Amino acid sequence: MMRPASWPTFQRVECLFRAAGALVIARVRVELDDQTVLADLLTKEHCGTGRTRAARQVSEAWLRDLAWAINGLARRLPFRADCLVRVLAAEQILRHRVPFEIHVGAGRIDNNFAAHAWLTCQGVEVTGGAVSGLERLERPESKT
Repeated sequence: MMRPASWPTFQRVECLFRAAGALVIARVRVELDDQTVLADLLTKEHCGTGRTRAARQVSEAWLRDLAWAINGLARRLPFRADCLVRVLAAEQILRHRVPFEIHVGAGRIDNNFAAHAWLTCQGVEVTGGAVSGLERLERPESKT
């Protein structure tokens, strides 16, 4: 029996399952202590420094499927899965696989404070992307 072309590939199904679990865990982390989670994002280095077991490459197609799964599920879950939850979910999935970078931006849009977080890996925007009008926050320099 052949599967219809509209059925998701095994790779997409794998990404959906990984994303579902990671989004739930990320939401719980934010609910329990959102201030610590945000502080960790702003103070830890996320770009391939010791947080990954080995600097490996994953295919761009896999990263795009992961982005599709995280962002698609986040819009359909029965709880709020905004940019911070999506970044934490992607971080959980990628942290032992491949180097990635987390970006946080803040500023004023329509005279209201706004903030946004997104994750990139190997040049692919896995969650969200830069928002015009927001200034990217840099990681504080370590005090030595």
